[in-house]
Amino acid sequence: MKVGQGELEPSVTARTIYRSNVYLQEQDELSALAVVLSPAFKFKSDGENARLDLDGSWGLRQYLTTARQNLSSYGETKFSGAVTLLPRSRISVKTNMNHARTTRAVENRGAEESLITSMSNRGSAALSFQPGSALAFTVGGFGSFDDYRVPSYATSKVDGKLNNRYGYGPEVALKWTFFPRTAVLGSFSKSWFDWDDNVVSAVGDDGQYTDDVGDYMAMPNSEAWRAMLGLHGRITERLVLSVSGGYGEADYDVDSVDVTAQEEGDSSYDQDLEGFPGGLVVRTALQWSPRRGHTLDVGYWKDHQDSWFTNYLAYHYTYLRYDGMISSRVLMGAEGGYRLETYHGEVTRADHLVRGEGYLTFRTNGWADLSLRGFWTRRASANEDVDTSVYGTNLSWIEYDDFGGTIDLTLRY
Repeated sequence: MKVGQGELEPSVTARTIYRSNVYLQEQDELSALAVVLSPAFKFKSDGENARLDLDGSWGLRQYLTTARQNLSSYGETKFSGAVTLLPRSRISVKTNMNHARTTRAVENRGAEESLITSMSNRGSAALSFQPGSALAFTVGGFGSFDDYRVPSYATSKVDGKLNNRYGYGPEVALKWTFFPRTAVLGSFSKSWFDWDDNVVSAVGDDGQYTDDVGDYMAMPNSEAWRAMLGLHGRITERLVLSVSGGYGEADYDVDSVDVTAQEEGDSSYDQDLEGFPGGLVVRTALQWSPRRGHTLDVGYWKDHQDSWFTNYLAYHYTYLRYDGMISSRVLMGAEGGYRLETYHGEVTRADHLVRGEGYLTFRTNGWADLSLRGFWTRRASANEDVDTSVYGTNLSWIEYDDFGGTIDLTLRY
């Protein structure tokens, strides 16, 4: 739909979703059926002086069983926006904004509230310099705001507010194109993260706490830096390769946490943080197109990131994905992934995360899609101290399995 100099595409998706383990419990799993209504829009405009890309959606999820109403949600939102001023000039201004409000279940089926809500907001702005057709250089910075809320029984704060986190820092990126479809990419970033509260009470309004955390949850401020260098290019007509590597450090200020809370808490988070001087970062991806309309992607990541409920997470991640166009109106695909996660800080643990999914989509003449999707997710403990007398020795302790499927009908205008 034409709007001014741009194109607007509104849509609405009606989804039916089934899950075998909605509370992600180790045993006595409960299944549920829900309906989701998600209006969305996309807007693109490419003018002489400005380029604009907007993408947003709003999700309303209603469970059909009365006993699962504590998992219904009516405010899941996503938005991304990118504005480029003077896009065809040697010097341009680029701004980006990303917002997401999401929920996930906690293991408390009988509570009135059983959702953890996280809201993330990140904005960035940069000057882009392009002295020639082969070289582009950008310098700018970012700012972020994250809000975390838990069920009211899990915290003594009003409205279940757990904490807020603020982030900011500079970013620099370089792109050098030495073949028509191959480029060297480099980047450097420095980040600071500050919490509203560096000590959060882990005792809820019921006076209970978990043994993993103790009376307090320590959230020290931190600063981090990262430098990356990589290559992205089409090696042949059917092969696209992306390889990047670098190094990053995250330093946590244990002195930002009150000494009394450190002594009265049950964790040794400061020792775990001191054992994290830095880490190698690797990201690789290979895409093969055996024939037109079919792609096979394989990749491996080694990375680390800040974590809201402990302090940091280091992980290895590998995946395999296939997408194919059976005909002009029928698409299908499948994906599998494995991630080895190691959490350090307030909570120290190691997990196996395995997932798989497949889909089949039927398209009409552009105004409607019908999609069928099936998925499976497993989280299992990778800790060496798992009690094998209870959980056995053949497999790691399975924390949860979740099987499910969705039927989506999307209408576009």
